[in-house]
Amino acid sequence: MHPRYNAIYARCARSRKPRPNPRRLQTMQSSGASSEAPPLPPRQASMGSTSPSFPPRSVSLPPDQSRLLGIAEAVAEDTLVKVAEAIRNDVTAAGDDLTVLQSMTALARDRYAEYNATAQELIAGMGKVQHTYAEMETYIDQIFDVERQVASIEQVVSELDDYTKRLEESLKRRK
Repeated sequence: MHPRYNAIYARCARSRKPRPNPRRLQTMQSSGASSEAPPLPPRQASMGSTSPSFPPRSVSLPPDQSRLLGIAEAVAEDTLVKVAEAIRNDVTAAGDDLTVLQSMTALARDRYAEYNATAQELIAGMGKVQHTYAEMETYIDQIFDVERQVASIEQVVSELDDYTKRLEESLKRRK
């Protein structure tokens, strides 16, 4: 795989790491779970959506139930934030995948353009070879004609050689 694609996928993997939820931290701080961190400002709505807001409580709850309700609200908020983050990461990953596909398409297009240029050069070369062969065909035919004539001359020479041998024998007998 291309190094650029590895970097994109690594970036997507890094963006999927869980992040702390500021509202959960606020709830935990208000319940006394951690007093070390400074209070965080309320979370700003991202991508045009509004954070779920709970109506004010008109009934006062006992401290245990109030604490449990706060934890439940924090867990629900944390879950919503994680789902939103997961969806955002999936959309980002899909966008990155499309970018990779566009790059791969461009590379394939360029490679096929090179193949097309090579094929056009081969076609032009074949045309030249065919033209050269057509020009040489008459010479090749003449060579074959000469070869046939040489074969017939060799046959005549062979017959003359046989005739000469017979003549020599007949002259030797007469003497």
